[in-house]
Amino acid sequence: MKETYLEFYKSAEREGNLIYRQAAREMLLADEISLIINFNDLRGFDPDSADEILKNPKQAIEEASDAINDLLRLEGEDQLEEVHARFRGLPKLTQIRDIRARDIGTLLMIEGVATRVTDVKPELSEAIYKCERCGETIAVMQSGDKIRTPALCENRSCASRGPFTLIGEQSKFMDWQGMRVQEKPETLRGGRMPVYINTVLREDLVETVQHGNRITVIGILKATQPTQKGRTTATVLEKYVEINYLETQEKGIEEIEITREDLVEIEKLSKDPLICEKIMGSIAPSIWGFDPIKEAIALQLFSGKYRLLPDGTWQRGNINILLVGDPGAGKSAMLTYTKNLAPRAVYASGRSSSAAGLTAAVIRDEMSGSFALEAGALVLADGGVACLDEFEKMNEQDRAAIHEIMEQGTLSIAKAGITATLNARTSVLAAANPKFGRFDSYRSLGDQIDLPPTILSRFDLIFARRDMPKEDQDVLIATHIINHRGQTMTDQQAAAPIDLDFLRKYIQYARENCHPAVVDEQAKIHAIEFYRDLRKE
Repeated sequence: MKETYLEFYKSAEREGNLIYRQAAREMLLADEISLIINFNDLRGFDPDSADEILKNPKQAIEEASDAINDLLRLEGEDQLEEVHARFRGLPKLTQIRDIRARDIGTLLMIEGVATRVTDVKPELSEAIYKCERCGETIAVMQSGDKIRTPALCENRSCASRGPFTLIGEQSKFMDWQGMRVQEKPETLRGGRMPVYINTVLREDLVETVQHGNRITVIGILKATQPTQKGRTTATVLEKYVEINYLETQEKGIEEIEITREDLVEIEKLSKDPLICEKIMGSIAPSIWGFDPIKEAIALQLFSGKYRLLPDGTWQRGNINILLVGDPGAGKSAMLTYTKNLAPRAVYASGRSSSAAGLTAAVIRDEMSGSFALEAGALVLADGGVACLDEFEKMNEQDRAAIHEIMEQGTLSIAKAGITATLNARTSVLAAANPKFGRFDSYRSLGDQIDLPPTILSRFDLIFARRDMPKEDQDVLIATHIINHRGQTMTDQQAAAPIDLDFLRKYIQYARENCHPAVVDEQAKIHAIEFYRDLRKE
């Protein structure tokens, strides 16, 4: 097998270049120790070797790594460390909740969100022991979860069973880091609980992931005994993934496949003079009215651009919106529809949410035994929309925890000796009821919004929705509701100016490719006059 990989490195070409021999040299010049191999390249060269990697990855990856090290030595390259072969682009993506016992020992590719990342710790790879009877030093390679000790002294004249003392200064260690990968919130349907799996990063893979990052992981599924006391002989084991390759997606929103036909339709729709009206009409078409609110939500979905100012500070580009209205005014329906429409979104209720659940929690990690951060809903929604219902029912301390996120787009943590700043560039769409349950016509609106000024100042747009009896309007609302009750889901989607799935693609394409930076003179004058008039009031 090692000979097959050696021949693959020597002969694999792309556009006339020996891609892996060149990549190996560039890797050494950059002081890197990982050679990234495209799985499809190996499959095209030798399908049997590619299938062997999927079925027996531990041995196959070791042979692939030995082959590249032998090739570099034959070509006279100087190596300070052993080079590792890492594979990317497996043919099948496995969902975390679909991992089963039959997958143990195989190579898997999974996607998810890094919700917990531990600190980096040294892991013993080769232990050097000293025999206390004769002074002989013995090297023992380490594998598995428990430390291995010598059975007998290697000195034939001694051959004792110890005692042996570990010499830490002469032993070899490698960097180790634990990470928890959870299903993406937007992939959950039908009220499912998110499923997670623990993973292990080693050597140059450590410190490559931050909390909340969307990641693609390729690794070997393994099983280990639980670490809880009294359960060392348990027959039910814990599964984890030993990562071979990791790809991080720090920016952008959820990747939705956009075909060439979609690009043609997106370009065509962008030139429609009624594009704004069509987008507004496609947001919650089953809800009558709400035109200003739908326009605001459309702007929130497309978002703005984060700007780095000359003095080094950031200026957020996302919009925060608050809907305050009487019961039954359709606030929750707007939040639910926005959650389904946004390419990346989370939904939470203020009654059942805590500060730790929304921001981040410090917990003791069962893999490393130390304290670790676990990302909350607003960190997981980085680059997307967070829909917070029943906002007024949150505790004051919990609401105060999201001040920094709404203003700066970051979350600073200083707990249990952990000091960190996480990205949380999240647009907040919140809904709340008035202070007395319903709006009172004899009181001012400001007196009936039961939220402190510190949190209200973080909202760019605040809409007060009052349920006032008006005969002509009530007839229109009732007619709209009855007409929609008789329609199927297909009929409702056909009635919308833009299909829901296509609008999601349109939003993603606009956010990834359109970055407005210049405001024309007319818009500047209008914004200045609006701000002046607002301050006068």
